[in-house]
Amino acid sequence: MAQTTGRFGDFAKIGYGEVFGGVEGMDAYSYTCRDCEGMEKCPASVVAETKDEVWKLIELHAQVAHEEEPADWDKETKDYLDTLIRAVSV
Repeated sequence: MAQTTGRFGDFAKIGYGEVFGGVEGMDAYSYTCRDCEGMEKCPASVVAETKDEVWKLIELHAQVAHEEEPADWDKETKDYLDTLIRAVSV
């Protein structure tokens, strides 16, 4: 069970599976933009079942929020961003 908070305030203690139909404790991957050097003020974060899905969300976020073109990222940038993707339990 997790305390659910956010812009709507504390509203319930719920389990992941109850809301999303998943299994509590399921492995997933996350990325938080503010962990990236130079992006400390960005509030965006993503959680997804696969690392590939997180990458797609990172790329979309970079385009929409930061006007970056992920196709222009070099190997060093991609390798750095990959270190910011964390395995998590949800």
